[in-house]
Amino acid sequence: MTKEESIIKLEEQRLKLQTEQAKNFSKIIEKGLPLIEKYFTAKIEKLEAPRFRWMFIIFGTILFISIVLTGFLTFYGKISSENFTFLLGILIGSIITLIGDVIINMVNN
Repeated sequence: MTKEESIIKLEEQRLKLQTEQAKNFSKIIEKGLPLIEKYFTAKIEKLEAPRFRWMFIIFGTILFISIVLTGFLTFYGKISSENFTFLLGILIGSIITLIGDVIINMVNN
């Protein structure tokens, strides 16, 4: 066997090894990525849940305070009843929109 033939044989073996490594890497990616995605999705859901809950608590508290305050001002005649009704309509519409967006996002996920 000549030197050139041995170099060609070594190159062929190296090429087979690289091809096998690429196939193995491809298998690892195909099997591993869904597992990694599930893991990080679960972690994100655990982190998002408390923040999501606190967002609704804060939103509800601000909403409740604004309704009570404007109701109190309307009762004492500082704000007209038309303005109070308008404010209630705006707030109820925003609540319905927010709840609709949350439900649509839950269904899509």
